Amino acid sequence: MWKVTRPDLVWRFKVYRSPTDVSEFSEVGEVGTSPSHGGTFTFLDENVQPQDALSYKILTVQQNGLSFWSEVATTIVPPRRGVLVWKSTNPNPSSERVTFVLDSPLAGRIEIRVFDVRGAEVRMLFRGQAQAGENHYDWDGRNNTGQSVIPGVYFVEVNLGGEQAKKMIVRTQR
Repeated sequence: MWKVTRPDLVWRFKVYRSPTDVSEFSEVGEVGTSPSHGGTFTFLDENVQPQDALSYKILTVQQNGLSFWSEVATTIVPPRRGVLVWKSTNPNPSSERVTFVLDSPLAGRIEIRVFDVRGAEVRMLFRGQAQAGENHYDWDGRNNTGQSVIPGVYFVEVNLGGEQAKKMIVRTQR
């Protein structure tokens, strides 16, 4: 994140990255400006790994065509706070109850929903508290009204503390 005192003079920013042990920078993105930014700009570099040591610099391009470089900023990408992991889904495909196991790095509020291939919610499976570690959940193949769903492809979506995980489940004919 960076702040510009005169955003009305800026047309765009080009963001460049380099591993800290290399002096050659490559462009990794661009940030345009608009009155709604209010002079504060951000760029999220999603193509990095935890513990990467990186240097960044920004090329500011003004509306009059002039440009100038920022100073180099160096950082180490922090470790992720945790990753929600699917450990198993059994049986899949299935015409019966499906059990899935999630490994949660943190305890927290969890929401589990089932969607059809169109993206329509079929079932709110669970909303509540998850413990850190292994958590077991079941889907009996029913929708929110208690009726069995038709055979097909469904997606289970899990949200836990801002992290999201999805898994495809195939329902077969009984």
